[in-house]
Amino acid sequence: MKRVVERIANLLVPEQRVAAQHLRAAEADGHKGRGAEIAATKEIALETAQLRQLIDKSLLAHKLASIELGAKRFLPRVYEAASIAAVRYPMSNLPDNVTLSADLSEFAGLYSQCVEIKDELAANRRIRTTARSHQQQVQPAVISEFKPNSSADYVAAISASAERPSSKHKALIKAFGDAVRATGRTAVTSAHPRDLVVVDRPLEWLVEAKTVGLNAEPAVRDAIGQLFAYRHFYYREAGKLDPRLLALFNAPIGRGFENLLTTLDIDFVSRVAGAWRGSEDALALLA
Repeated sequence: MKRVVERIANLLVPEQRVAAQHLRAAEADGHKGRGAEIAATKEIALETAQLRQLIDKSLLAHKLASIELGAKRFLPRVYEAASIAAVRYPMSNLPDNVTLSADLSEFAGLYSQCVEIKDELAANRRIRTTARSHQQQVQPAVISEFKPNSSADYVAAISASAERPSSKHKALIKAFGDAVRATGRTAVTSAHPRDLVVVDRPLEWLVEAKTVGLNAEPAVRDAIGQLFAYRHFYYREAGKLDPRLLALFNAPIGRGFENLLTTLDIDFVSRVAGAWRGSEDALALLA
């Protein structure tokens, strides 16, 4: 039982730090006393709701979406606001240590996924994470007065302005490329600035990878725009056969956006809990 209690404490310590960071951010915004505590708690509740939208729903199955600790002090209220998933044990019939340890291991894994998602969103500047950078927003770089007259103009400008890919972006491309190569197909990652080109003779697949933020729309929209632009300049203007288009994501994008891509004749694949999920033709590349 001592080891179980220690593991519970290890999971709670990070939340205590986050609570203090949110409280300081609220105070920096001009809130004081009880008002600062209320503002911090609301911000934490908002981030909790956002994270629940991105977590694999299978990890949340059979778990409570909220908890009530019956306390009015700041820290217990923060624990309530920050609860993403929970289980309830009756005091009259507590599980044995083996069951407790197994449950805690599952929750530790869930916690790790939440940290990974939050880090990724913070890196993409799409999360209002006061604990890291209060309401920090970064505008994407644009090419000033970019009006290409030919494919050569486009290729030169895009190559010169391409941003350095994030580690998450590179890891996603590598994972998908390795999975494709395992089937005997060719996956080319050196066709810069295109993320990936899969050779599945007689066709090529043009793959654009995007990391998904709190709202999947920017990633989906960017993928659509780049796939159409790359197809036009790298294939149609070059007199080459149209490639199949594939949008690759590191998280689910939702049925609505999947339907949108389908209507545009764009296949899609998402990385969900270590597995690939997507359109039938796209998944056939991994078979």
